[in-house]
Amino acid sequence: GPSPTVVHATPLEGDDLARLRDGGAIVCACPTTERDLGDGILDALGMLRAGIGVCIGSDSHTLLDAREELRLLEGHARLRHERRNVLSDPANGRYRPSEVLLEWGASVGARSLGVESGVIEVGARADLLGIDTEAGADLPANAQAAARAVDRWLFSTVERACRLV
Repeated sequence: GPSPTVVHATPLEGDDLARLRDGGAIVCACPTTERDLGDGILDALGMLRAGIGVCIGSDSHTLLDAREELRLLEGHARLRHERRNVLSDPANGRYRPSEVLLEWGASVGARSLGVESGVIEVGARADLLGIDTEAGADLPANAQAAARAVDRWLFSTVERACRLV
């Protein structure tokens, strides 16, 4: 189709990134599956730089945890590039990896599925995630600290702090 979703895409070589980008592809990464099967590490930074949308999925069913899949994209990128905050995108105003990862997990994931979701706008599905600041997660409650709250949710809080609303 005009916008295919390619699952895994860990064994890339040569001009594969350019071909994915030029073909309008979305890559569905399954980091826990790829880790458990020894399939390799996604070149998430290369995809970010090439403008290729990444979403997450799982096909091993040993763990179904969207937050862990997103967290592993940054974790694997840190291992590959031996530094922190790899998946930030300052050129496009995204200074925290959580900003990129949330976009990939929400709007790119929705695009891959062909549903109007992943954004808050008229006509889109209202699939929202609430973060309970009283669940012992030590999250700031004011709007000014929302970015830090997302960072903490993604990289350090307990799962019980999150629920669909």
